[in-house]
Amino acid sequence: MLFKDAHLEEPLCNLNFRWLFFEDYNNKDSLPFDLFHKAPNLECLKVQICLGLKEIFPSQKLQVNKTLLARLKQLVLADLIHLERVGLEHSWVQPYFEKLQVLKLENCTRLQKVVSGMSFIDLKELHVKNCERMEYLFTSAIVKSWMKLEILVLKNCESIKEIVKDEEGCDEMVFERLRSIKLNCLPRLESFYSGTNCHFAMLIFEKRDGS
Repeated sequence: MLFKDAHLEEPLCNLNFRWLFFEDYNNKDSLPFDLFHKAPNLECLKVQICLGLKEIFPSQKLQVNKTLLARLKQLVLADLIHLERVGLEHSWVQPYFEKLQVLKLENCTRLQKVVSGMSFIDLKELHVKNCERMEYLFTSAIVKSWMKLEILVLKNCESIKEIVKDEEGCDEMVFERLRSIKLNCLPRLESFYSGTNCHFAMLIFEKRDGS
């Protein structure tokens, strides 16, 4: 289902849809969270071209019920040119995203971090494309809890210097389920992990200099 405007009709609460593509050209700084309350079965959410949107989930706790995005498995953020923070690390947000399986960030040119201080217990895929201000994806402390990560795609991120940044002096980094890494057009990439040891299980590693 596609919404290009935040003005929603009441009958929406009776719909049983799983996909929502939200697009808004009205230069608003926040998402219409009332919409998510009316979509208890939502599994996939794409937010695209929301002008003026700087943060998806604000630091100040919102009055939301326990069913908010309870079944969400895939989150896609695309073409959000003013986005500075996703906000998944905020304590009030975390319970709603612990079951997220796929996270995609595309053309978010001001975004500097994917997330900080949050574990994704069930995350299987992470795709980051055209996020030119990022210098690393995550820290060693965070990635330890991403035990189910299987696919990592990183493309056209000009400032990326390393994938995992060692902030705690971790001696070893183990990716037990990671089986595919695709790195494309990362001119400043120096290392995958700046710590001492990094181990992978069965892995297909693909690095390309072109498109």
